[in-house]
This record gives sequence, C-alpha cells and structure tokens, in this order.
Amino acid sequence: MNNTQLRILSVIGMLFIVGAFSFFGQMGILLFVMICGLILIDEFMIKMIKLDRLHFSYIASVTSFVIAYVFFNFIDYNRSYFLHLINFAVLINISLICYLIFEKMDSHLYLKSLKKISFFLGLYFLFPILAISNLVHHNEWINLIFLLVLFNSAVDTGAWLAGKNFGKHKLWPSVSPKKTIEGAVGGVIISVLIASVCSYYMLEKLSVSIVLCFALLSVLAQMGDLIESKFKRQLKIKDSSNLIPGHGGIYDRIDSLLFVAPFYALLVRNFY
Repeated sequence: MNNTQLRILSVIGMLFIVGAFSFFGQMGILLFVMICGLILIDEFMIKMIKLDRLHFSYIASVTSFVIAYVFFNFIDYNRSYFLHLINFAVLINISLICYLIFEKMDSHLYLKSLKKISFFLGLYFLFPILAISNLVHHNEWINLIFLLVLFNSAVDTGAWLAGKNFGKHKLWPSVSPKKTIEGAVGGVIISVLIASVCSYYMLEKLSVSIVLCFALLSVLAQMGDLIESKFKRQLKIKDSSNLIPGHGGIYDRIDSLLFVAPFYALLVRNFY
C-alpha cells in the first residue's frame, strides 16, 4: 500500500470516528473535542517537551484540562465565561505569532519557557479547545463547525494546489521550505470563495466584513501551520506522533484549525 492510499484510508477512518460521535449529537461532539484535546496535550508533552506520562507536569496538565473542560461545557456553561476564555486564547495566539516572527531558529526560548511551566500546559491548550467547543453550544452548531472544518481544509488544499502549479517564490524557507508565496495567496483566495458561498447558503449571512474576516482567518490559519512547522524544525522531529497513518499526529492535522479557532469564534459571536 502506497502513502496516498494509506492517507485516504486514514481520512475515511477519521470520518467514520467523527460520524460515530456525531450520532450522539452535541454531547458526542463535545466528548470528541475533549478527547482530541487530551491527545494533543499528550503529543506535545511526550514528543515535543519530552516528558513521560508519570511526570507530575503531565498528570497536572491532563487533570486540569479535563476538570476545566467538563466544568465549562457540561456543568456550568455560560457565554460570558467563554468570551473571556476565547479572548485569553487570542492572547496566547498573539504570543505564538511573536514567537514565529521574532524568535531565531536556534533560540528555543519559547519552547524552553513552555517546558518550565509544563504543569500549566493543560490550561495552555484548554483555551483554543474551548473556542471550538463553544461553537457546539450555538443553535447553528452543525453548520458552524462544518464551515470551520471546510474553511480550514480549503486553506490547506488551496495553498497546495496553487503552490504546486504556480509556486516559484519561497514563503519562509527557514521555517517551511516547501511553502510558497503563490501557494499562500491561493490558499486565501480559494478558502475565502468557498467559505463565503457556504456562509451565504448555509447560514444566510454574508457581507463585506465577513469576507474580509475570512481573508484574515486564512492568513492566520497558515500562520498556525507555520508555527507548528517551526516547533518541529527546532526540535528536529517530523511528526507530533504516529497516531494517524500517513498523516502523523493530531497536532499535525489540526495545528492551523486550533490556531484559527479563537478568531473564528469571535467572528461567529459578532456576525452569526
């Protein structure tokens, strides 16, 4: 079996798993998001921070994540809570943008800082995960989550197609040698077109402001992908794990989606 066939089978398997959780409605999807969050923490701490699962920081991170996630989603859901949590997630993302732009490849300062506060990493990843779970509490949650996933996939696919056919100028070779400026522009154009059409027909919402927000989200999604690429390049690893055959780990698959989720949640709050 070649790599392409393996990747296709993995996608089919992932769709089957998501469909199984979707069968139980909102509760099923909330549980699925929580499990993805736990796997994400596991991958980051084991492969990137290089701690073992019996380390105090690992146990503290997983425990704090589960308690907070269950409390905010299943025990005391409150929209005002989520607004503050999403805003905090945006602040974390701003720090990641600063890391991407300003930290030299041989510095490792950001990763070293994360390791020093590794017992807080559960909360570090909690905020963007809550931005995703917040969508599940919306009346149009199915359409909104579908739009987010489709939009994020369109960014990746559009960038790949444009880069493959027109890519000549490297975007950021020290971080991700294969990405091109033409690919990045293609990712923005294709994702904005697809998201705008879906927003109009599925949610009956479309305006110049929403289109401009989609364009910004596309740029941010690609920055999220670059951030994970920089993490892995600094740590000299290829994938966050081998969980998904042909694709790598959860973090490899949802890096850009995780990064863009808090900004998307703010878009939903203001326009939907």
